Amino acid sequence: MDSTTFMSFNSTGLDSVKVRFSIDICNTFNVDFLAFQEHFKFVNVDKYFKKNFSEFSSYVIPGYRYPGQVTGRARAGLAQLCKRNIDIKRTRVPTSNFRLQAQVLEFPTSRILWIRSYSVVS
Repeated sequence: MDSTTFMSFNSTGLDSVKVRFSIDICNTFNVDFLAFQEHFKFVNVDKYFKKNFSEFSSYVIPGYRYPGQVTGRARAGLAQLCKRNIDIKRTRVPTSNFRLQAQVLEFPTSRILWIRSYSVVS
């Protein structure tokens, strides 16, 4: 792999139009790694990403509601997607904060710590 392309998108919702837009951008610019920062209001986020981004494997941390919070917008929500045809080792870095997501990507000649974070502002 001579080069790789990352894309980050704070989508402010992830409806079918934004999904199609994201996929079109990925295809146009040969994006290998795609990251989202969104509240992900879906019931099953893993299933949603597998269905809508089938060319990617995904690591998703859904939006979070505090204990006792049953209504209102969930906080945070992060996703890191990697094209399925990329053969590199990806190791998730455990975190205790739902606003932080990280993976170590091991390329033939280098390693990258890929971090996604969501603002701490409440």
